[in-house]
Amino acid sequence: MAAARLAGRIARRAPLEIAVVALTWLGTIVSAPFVRPWRWSRFAWTYLPPVLPIVGTFDGIVSCLRTYSTPELEELVRGLDSYDWEIGDFRGGWSPLRGSYLIGVPRLS
Repeated sequence: MAAARLAGRIARRAPLEIAVVALTWLGTIVSAPFVRPWRWSRFAWTYLPPVLPIVGTFDGIVSCLRTYSTPELEELVRGLDSYDWEIGDFRGGWSPLRGSYLIGVPRLS
């Protein structure tokens, strides 16, 4: 029996969402001292050359740009008739970011 499939992504290719993700560096700098266990290496990579904030922000922006839209997800699964597909959007709690999901369940017939 084939297994069910799930794919999801938080954030989309929308200017507001990319702008929010672009502020990741600020959250990294503010929260780094409170991450436990505290390590000098984390402090160094966060503040001396700010590698962690830069890499985190870059990764977030690129992830937004690579996200599939709902029509693109529908095109992606078109022709895969051995599964029933559900595609939708969601918003998580207080976050301004929205996401999309794709769920595939094998057909029993």
